[in-house]
Amino acid sequence: MGRKVVAVGSLKDVWTLTPEEMEGIEDMAGLEDRFARRFGFPWTAVMTGGDRPFPWHRDWDAYLAVQDMKKYPFLLTLPDLMQDLSSRGIKVYQTIIG
Repeated sequence: MGRKVVAVGSLKDVWTLTPEEMEGIEDMAGLEDRFARRFGFPWTAVMTGGDRPFPWHRDWDAYLAVQDMKKYPFLLTLPDLMQDLSSRGIKVYQTIIG
């Protein structure tokens, strides 16, 4: 059985950090500051799992901003969602996040 999707949105921004940029972030305060400057929102207000300590986030090198989040009126599988969006001419990007 496929994973259930409960909301979709539009990709607003992608922030990828180079190794040089990562070297400049030494602690959680530094990461939160850079994040807020990039996206315009405080880390703790929008980041799932943002309450975890810095070692948890230290090796992340990319962040995605999603806007216009909408709940689907029903649960559906990812293949069903992809077919629905494609049939309406909506560009679909397949992203692996882990």
